[in-house]
Amino acid sequence: MDDPEREITPIAGFLLCLLGLVLAGGIWALQTPENAPWGSLFVAGQAVAFGAYAAALILVRCRPKAASIWLILILVIAVGLRVEAFLRSPDLSTDLYRYIWDGRVINAGINPYLYAPSDPQLESLRDPLWRYINFKHISTIYPPTAQILFAVLARMNVDPVNTFRLIFLLFDLATVVVLWRLLLQFQLP
Repeated sequence: MDDPEREITPIAGFLLCLLGLVLAGGIWALQTPENAPWGSLFVAGQAVAFGAYAAALILVRCRPKAASIWLILILVIAVGLRVEAFLRSPDLSTDLYRYIWDGRVINAGINPYLYAPSDPQLESLRDPLWRYINFKHISTIYPPTAQILFAVLARMNVDPVNTFRLIFLLFDLATVVVLWRLLLQFQLP
């Protein structure tokens, strides 16, 4: 092979895939038992994620002729990581439980900006998920458009945790598609 870029491309592709697997393993390792501190494992997982991101950036910038191949690999890894995150329990943040709660409050005809989850007037709305809400003494901080989405999703009356997670996964993947199309439209790598 006369083109040195072609000689490096398979090796770099392998390394990018390997980084994707390491990233997936790092994110999987972030799953902690209930009430366990994130500690150094969380920080290590974030470092691995940043390392994979930096490597992908370098590969795309250093190999412009093969940029579309790198972007496809990055896209495959991004989708895979999102699917993996969906399959895990939502233990890195309790925001999801607040979204469900706010939607439930709105659907009961109550303004979530006026009452905090711990307010005695909302006791009849509490269910087992209520215990996972952080800052129960503070009324909602989320904007009205988000509140509309929360109310619509909470009204579906199916498994609320997975319904919310699936919808947010779809929003995330839609964002990836929009960014991909913008890259194509502006003929960027």
